[in-house]
Formats: sequence, structure tokens, C-alpha cells
Amino acid sequence: MRRTFRPIAVLIFVLAIWLLAAWALGRIPTYAKYCEYNQYTEHEKCASYHVTIVAIRYIGQFLDAIAPVLTALATAFIGGFTATIWWANKEQIRHNRETERAYLWPGFAGHLGQRHPSGGATWNISILNTGHTAGIFTEIYHALVSERDYAAGRFRYTRVTDRGEIIPPARPGEEAPSGVTVTVPTATMISCGYIVYTDVYRDRHEQAWKHRLHAVGASEPLPRCYSDPPR
Repeated sequence: MRRTFRPIAVLIFVLAIWLLAAWALGRIPTYAKYCEYNQYTEHEKCASYHVTIVAIRYIGQFLDAIAPVLTALATAFIGGFTATIWWANKEQIRHNRETERAYLWPGFAGHLGQRHPSGGATWNISILNTGHTAGIFTEIYHALVSERDYAAGRFRYTRVTDRGEIIPPARPGEEAPSGVTVTVPTATMISCGYIVYTDVYRDRHEQAWKHRLHAVGASEPLPRCYSDPPR
């Protein structure tokens, strides 16, 4: 706002200096005459007046006449300025929420997987929080299907609720276990689904995953792994 009013203040200051200099140099007379012709006497009747005083009086009358307009403009300006502050605060709050909230990512961390001597592998689906605050992991919907059934959409999710686990911020390698395990006995299978969690602002979020799991203990994310889950 200071940058906006600075040119206006400078303009008013320069105009005031110019008028003062013009008056001091005699360009603006101190007194002037106002003459009125009388058609009956055929004479002019003149009266002298102080230019500054009359100008101030007319300026005051003009400002008084447009006072309602000035009040309306001032009210509109204050309203617009208040709305701008409200919008800026709202955007700042939204930005802070997006920056500071929890971001939970399901996956298959290596330290939560296990290979079986007889073949196959088991994972405890991992949860990694890459946000700045803790998140509350509440639900998980998961399915483990063959490649063919996944491509055809022939699967249904198993729902596990009432988790209520607090997941603090962490780094890769520090993932928390979800408590839901999947086992791949042979070959490869597709694990897909999504988790539901809330952040410190009590906002609800969903995060999907789609991984190919190998019986040898390896996992790989599918294309668009963390996009919307298949329903």
C-alpha cells in the first residue's frame, strides 16, 4: 500500500510547492476584482476580493457538496482493502495447511518384508509420512490379485478399519508397519488399494498404491502408482 500512495503523495507535494512558488513570484495575484455591469445605470460595479480566501471558500463548498461521494468511495476502498486482507489470510492459511500437514504413502519397505525358505515372500504394508506433522492412519482398503485379474478389474477390496495409528514424520527406511500383511507364494501378483488418514487439521485424505510384488522378495511400483486407486 505504501508503494501505491507514494506517487500520489509526491504529486500533491510538488503541486503545493508549485502553487506556493507561483504565488510568491506574483503569478497568482493576492487580490482580484469582480465587476458586474448594471444595464440601468450603464456603469460597472467592482469589488475586490482576496483570491486565497475565496478559493478556499469555494474549495470547501465543493468538498462539502461531494462529501457523500467521497464517503462512498472511502467506504468502497476500505471494503476492498479488507476483502483483500481476508483473501490473503485465507490463502496463507490454506498454504500453511498444505505445507505443514501429513502426507502418508503406502508401500512395501524392505525392512518390513521377509522371504520364506520354502519360497515366496511376505510384506507388512508400510506407511511413510513425508509431511511435517503427524497423521492418523484410520482405514486401509487392499487387494492382492493376479496380473490377469488386475488388468480385467476382477477384484474386490478387503477393508480394515479402526486403525487409529499415529504416524509421525519419517525418512525412507523408517516406515511404520500398517499391520496388514500380504504374501506372494509364487511368481508375481499385484497389490493395490488405498489408505485413509486424517491430518492435524482434521482433514480427511486418501492415498492409493499399485505395486507388482515378486515372490523373490522384490516390489516395483506400477505406472501412476500413487494416482487414484482402481475402484
